[in-house]
Amino acid sequence: MTLPEVQKLADLIRIDMDQAELESVARDMDAVLAYVDQIRAVAASISEADGNPELTLTNVMRADTGTLPEGVYTDAVVANAPEHDGNFIKVKKIL
Repeated sequence: MTLPEVQKLADLIRIDMDQAELESVARDMDAVLAYVDQIRAVAASISEADGNPELTLTNVMRADTGTLPEGVYTDAVVANAPEHDGNFIKVKKIL
């Protein structure tokens, strides 16, 4: 990024920066933008490989089921709570 571009951004977000800070931010922004370009290149190569099953990213999901019948440990958990009301654990109100 150029110094005028960094100055414009600083003005937009209402930050007063001296010349040394502007130069430092410009260098940092150049590094960040170079990294973003690398990420874009990788993303583009992945999208080009959609036909290749080895490179296609998928999210593996399992069924959301419990392994134990409902309520197996309810009594033990409630018994260990400092305060409870029936099968519900009482906690302090935080809002």
